[in-house]
Amino acid sequence: QLKSRNIVIASREFNRGLILELQGSPAGQEKSDLIDGEAVIDLRGKYSKLAGYLGIDDETRNSRGAYKLLVFCDGILTYESHVIKPADYPYYLEIDLGNAKRMSIQVKWINQYTGDYDRIWAALANWRFLP
Repeated sequence: QLKSRNIVIASREFNRGLILELQGSPAGQEKSDLIDGEAVIDLRGKYSKLAGYLGIDDETRNSRGAYKLLVFCDGILTYESHVIKPADYPYYLEIDLGNAKRMSIQVKWINQYTGDYDRIWAALANWRFLP
């Protein structure tokens, strides 16, 4: 749990953000193509950009998993990340929201086949909505 500490991505600390815990499939089994986590946000057309960092929290840096982030604005795919792997440096991004009314943030587990366990903490750090 991250109740009492900052998010840490490749030893860089962030004081706010969102952690999504993803679990891989048991060894020898493949996961479905469904998304593994989703957050839906009502933007009410008030914001033009979303800015922040992607990464995997250092607590799960020895995982065999990775993830992709997908952002949909009003049902249209607006952003798809590259594969975010454990121990990667924080990846800064700015996403044009086009004053969308509704945004869906989706994460998809990607199996890397190397690592000690099948769990990651996908970190969305210091994210902010800009008018």
